[in-house]
Amino acid sequence: MKDPEFVGYFAEEMQGLYGELLPIHESLKKNQNQPKLYEKFGQIIDRVYGTASTMKFDELAEYSRKMKNICYKCSQSTNDKAQRKVFDLVETAIKLFRDTPLHIHDPVEFKKVRYLMHVEVQKIELLERSVFHSIQRGSIT
Repeated sequence: MKDPEFVGYFAEEMQGLYGELLPIHESLKKNQNQPKLYEKFGQIIDRVYGTASTMKFDELAEYSRKMKNICYKCSQSTNDKAQRKVFDLVETAIKLFRDTPLHIHDPVEFKKVRYLMHVEVQKIELLERSVFHSIQRGSIT
């Protein structure tokens, strides 16, 4: 069982990171051909990944890791179709990062959020195999 106090701190941290992700999302909504913004989105998600891994939120950690990597790969691509597909993932990520802190204390609702993360991981993996297979670097070095 996770310490409720630490979970509360994590929920607050996620709300703050959600606030950082929103303006990036809004800019990408207007123009999806902004590779640096995908990189920045991935960097912010990387912060969630680190804490989620440490706290053993396994589904959130896996989702964050995959989402971070696909954003980094997208930042190295000039493929408009690929950027649109990653933007669709960004749209869902915004919802998940909004909903996770709201439902993290409710096992029934959080299970629904975790299921959606699992579905999104499958989409990311498919996109990695079909579109980004030639881009090896998934993280900023």
